[in-house]
Amino acid sequence: MPRPSTLPAGVSPRGLNITQASEYWGCGPSTFKKLVKLGIAPNPIDIAGFARNIFDRQALDDAMTALARTAVAS
Repeated sequence: MPRPSTLPAGVSPRGLNITQASEYWGCGPSTFKKLVKLGIAPNPIDIAGFARNIFDRQALDDAMTALARTAVAS
């Protein structure tokens, strides 16, 4: 069970785990991992000594915006 957020109401976390990042992009974790592997979704942040994958919400937004622009231009 996920722990409750301690962030103030209305404040979204900047770093997302794989489950949160995939949900943010509207897909499941396995599909999201494929998108990362294909270079469509951004890689997680590499934090030395930290074993978890943390995805930057801003990088996710930027990548999705770029995909939307590419789709509109096609």
